[in-house]
Amino acid sequence: RFFHRLLPLDEQRLIAIGGAERAGHTTTCEVLAVDGRAIFQRTSVELPRESGVQRGAVIAAPSGLLWFGGNRRGDAHRFESADFATCAWRLSWSDLAVHPLPSLPAGLQSALVHGEPRGEELTLLGGFGHRDGRPRSVSECHRYTRTSTGWQITAISELPQPRTQAVLHEHGGARWILGGVDFDEQRGEDAAWQPRLEVLRVTSGERGLAIEDTGWRLPRPRRACASFLLGSRVFLVGGLGARFDAVGEVDVLDLSSGAW
Repeated sequence: RFFHRLLPLDEQRLIAIGGAERAGHTTTCEVLAVDGRAIFQRTSVELPRESGVQRGAVIAAPSGLLWFGGNRRGDAHRFESADFATCAWRLSWSDLAVHPLPSLPAGLQSALVHGEPRGEELTLLGGFGHRDGRPRSVSECHRYTRTSTGWQITAISELPQPRTQAVLHEHGGARWILGGVDFDEQRGEDAAWQPRLEVLRVTSGERGLAIEDTGWRLPRPRRACASFLLGSRVFLVGGLGARFDAVGEVDVLDLSSGAW
């Protein structure tokens, strides 16, 4: 923040008003404690009415927060066609303005999203939506690219199997997809839920994505979990098992060797 004004708010706090940053002018204010304590500010932003209010694919890019799809209902497990949002948008860091992006071809929630370091290209992988007259997991992948005139979306590849509620990490020049589930109620109650144990390695090419089954398998079904990367090791924490059973174990995969 530069060309801003820093003023006393009271005896213990300062307020930074206006100014600019590398992406442009900013309309936000920050409150700072003079003794160095962190003060968290809560800001409310009105989103487009057609936005998904939960389970959107969200990523923080250099230019702002990007949000794709989601479910438009506040209550869980509402999966009519109109419940899945198609809109995508960017919330600018500099002025907290909401800018529309090209809409998804069909409503989608719980997809994976990955961004390039410069924030000029994003990929959406898998997810859950209303297809062929019913809610089910999807295998489709799309690429968002920033051009000189704005953003554009193109279909690029498909996952080997439909997958939703998985996790994605980047390591060694590739992206790694772990966990998730393939849900399709048309298969009947006993076969509707198919946990995805395969660990996939994803690399980018001019013609789309190269998706490889590594041959590694999760030691147990796991979806909707927390995860983080330390060095070459991915930690999978919590989440749900084959159906709605909670997973208590923490599993760790070394991406350099495939050892759990």
